[in-house]
Amino acid sequence: TGNPATSNTVTMTVNPVLPISVTVAPSANPVCVGTAVTFTATPTNGGTSPAFQWYVNTVAVDTTKAIKDIKGPLNVPLTFMEVLPYLIGIILLAAIVWFVFYYLHKRKKGKKLIDFSKPQLPVHEQALLALEALKNKKLWQNNKIKDYYTELTEIIRIYIEKRYKIIALEMTTDDILASFKSVDIPNISVKRLSQMLVIADLVKFAKATPLPNEHDISLENAFEFVNETKVVELPITQQEHQKTKEIKISNNGQL
Repeated sequence: TGNPATSNTVTMTVNPVLPISVTVAPSANPVCVGTAVTFTATPTNGGTSPAFQWYVNTVAVDTTKAIKDIKGPLNVPLTFMEVLPYLIGIILLAAIVWFVFYYLHKRKKGKKLIDFSKPQLPVHEQALLALEALKNKKLWQNNKIKDYYTELTEIIRIYIEKRYKIIALEMTTDDILASFKSVDIPNISVKRLSQMLVIADLVKFAKATPLPNEHDISLENAFEFVNETKVVELPITQQEHQKTKEIKISNNGQL
């Protein structure tokens, strides 16, 4: 009452503003992939009924709905450029495997990986070159008579093996001469061969010493034997060529 009015005594309590915070604790730490985890929120100075809003990576979570699993990655079709490196790798691997197999196969057979050798000469040319080299060595002139006949007969035996498929290197003189009974060669060639082989046997096994002219005769007979028995490719005459041409034309007409 009165002016100014005076009220009854009122007692007021003023509470200070306290800081509010929330502590979130997982049920397990660390957590393995695929393991269920429960997060518990403990407020400080949150009052009697605090309300919470959950966020995952700054995105608000609707707690009224069931939790959904994380979406898997999108299936994007492969492009050719992505597959190309794998194709190249497979091709290179196959090429390396083939090369290794080819190399081992060649090596097993004793062949060179790349053969740069020149084509072989015909067998008669090989024999003639070997005889010419023997002549230039002058073995019998230097008293190496046995070496001379050994090399001479070896050249001829190798020629016979390549020319007639007769294993002359493993045969005796008599066996070689007997083999030529079924071969169509001039008798004079057989006589030349016999002279060389017989006199060589006398030198090598009977330690005979032929006369100087017999050395030259043996070498000459070797040259003649090769020249008389070599394979000769006969040229086609004009008449034969025309006949062959007519046959081809006739055959083409029938077709």
